[in-house]
Amino acid sequence: MRELILEQARINESIYKKLAFNDEMLEGINSKLDNFSLAVKEQIMFNKKIESQITHLASTLSATNHE
Repeated sequence: MRELILEQARINESIYKKLAFNDEMLEGINSKLDNFSLAVKEQIMFNKKIESQITHLASTLSATNHE
């Protein structure tokens, strides 16, 4: 009976270590996803600025061509 309890304790410890490792991995993934999300938002803002500049240039060129 004692051996059974010790074996169960080893199994529990192994499971605990694996779960702790998985938690660390998930925290790392979550952090990377946060960074990726921020980079995407910054890229969207940059794209909007470029789109605005292109629209302004197009209207300027259009006005120049009509003169």
